[in-house]
Amino acid sequence: MKIVKFRNIILFSVMLLGVNVSAQVIQAVGSRIGIQNAINAAPRGATIILPSGNITFDKSVVINNDVFIKGKGMSATIITSKIKGGYAFTIPRKSRKFVRISDLTVDGSNAGGGVYVVGDNFQFRIDNCTFRRCRTRAIETYGNAKGVIDHCTFTNNGITDIVVYGDNDASWNRPLTLGTDNAVYVENCKFTHSASSGAWHSIGSNHGSRYVFRYNEIHDDAKLNTAPIDAHGNFEYGRGSRSYEIYNNSVFSGHSFQGIYIRGGTGVIFNNKLTGDFTYPIVLEDYRSFNKKGSRYYCESYPCIDQIQQLYIWNNTASGKNAVPYIQNRGLTRAHIKEGRDYFLQENRNYKPFTYPHPLTKGNLQFAQNPANGLDKGTTSRTIDNDEQESQSNCGTGVALALLIPIVIQSRKLKKRLSKKVNK
Repeated sequence: MKIVKFRNIILFSVMLLGVNVSAQVIQAVGSRIGIQNAINAAPRGATIILPSGNITFDKSVVINNDVFIKGKGMSATIITSKIKGGYAFTIPRKSRKFVRISDLTVDGSNAGGGVYVVGDNFQFRIDNCTFRRCRTRAIETYGNAKGVIDHCTFTNNGITDIVVYGDNDASWNRPLTLGTDNAVYVENCKFTHSASSGAWHSIGSNHGSRYVFRYNEIHDDAKLNTAPIDAHGNFEYGRGSRSYEIYNNSVFSGHSFQGIYIRGGTGVIFNNKLTGDFTYPIVLEDYRSFNKKGSRYYCESYPCIDQIQQLYIWNNTASGKNAVPYIQNRGLTRAHIKEGRDYFLQENRNYKPFTYPHPLTKGNLQFAQNPANGLDKGTTSRTIDNDEQESQSNCGTGVALALLIPIVIQSRKLKKRLSKKVNK
């Protein structure tokens, strides 16, 4: 019975932290601290269930482990962020394999952002979430991260809904990999902006970014979303966008100066349908081509650093008519960006789109996929119970010890008590 007593102490410590631990699932209580404690206590591959209700964040929750954060549904689990300029969830740069966030809403209160992802050589999935009133960005990724944002709804977010930043020089030093999983994917999402949102882009990119934007819907009643789909070039903010694959999207705007605005990099743009009012459906340019002569950002001789090259554009329509790109008539832009040399109005026959839907949306071995209860078929959930018999505790106690001792020993008195129990 010594093991049972020892486990009573562990269970009591977990209860104080607001974490209900089972073999593979952790039920977090409805507070920022409770959710953070659940993440800190979780083993790799655990599913953390957030309860229904409105949960206020005054500080970012840091996801520093390979976990699946799962709410009760977009209309049930509401995260209200009061973090001015910050993000509700932060996934920092750390050695990990996979992180997933699903089935919740983040309301940025017109103050901060939704999810900030920083990492290299790891994958993520953000799906079936709503992001609304996020003032900075709803989602921002940074580094050589790969993953998919799918089946999400973005409503009245300010500035930019999704920003993809790469790892600057490192990205440009790696080979071009169009049609592979080596990118941040955004698919099957819906973006909506009203007159009060002050949006610039539904998606924007820079710093050697690599993204794929496909099968999405954008509906802008406002006149403020100046360029719904964007890729920045090399100007002031590090290296320009490395690659972009933009296809099979539907974009409506009450009025936008440009629908797709490309300022650098390489990619493909095809099968996009634009309706509404666009001054120019597709715009190509390079900021360095018309910057002040003599400045550090001025480019006089071709080619400019990170400028548009090997870009293929085909089968896009604007209000039912063929949409051809407009080359800005500023400075040397039209000398630097030429059809038949830098961009081509034809299909790239060497290009093959990556698997659709993205393989990460089809489930994986690490995390639960059943939206009804958060568990794969055959997955077991077992809550640590202080009434459990000693004969059942060998495996469960090992998991509990590995999971909870780092938390329990924060109390010196409790640490001494644990040592005595172990030594008996």
